[in-house]
Amino acid sequence: MEEAQESRGENLVLERSTKQFACRYFYGGSWWGINLSAYNWADAEARARTLGVQLDGEIGAIDPAFEGAGVCVRLWTILRNISRPRAQ
Repeated sequence: MEEAQESRGENLVLERSTKQFACRYFYGGSWWGINLSAYNWADAEARARTLGVQLDGEIGAIDPAFEGAGVCVRLWTILRNISRPRAQ
């Protein structure tokens, strides 16, 4: 079996870390939400503008098992998300 060859520069791991931002858009009579990865608030604004979505704010924490998490974890996640400043 032949292995796929990748040209130089493809699939590079980004050296800078990204943050997650909450965005929303209106489609089919309803509001929908997406998460957007960006380096900072200005980068998130530019990406949201390019995609035509409304930028709502930076996501402070994401817990993939939120529903199964204990009360302390859920409370920490909620407080972390609401205590983050909107624009940085």
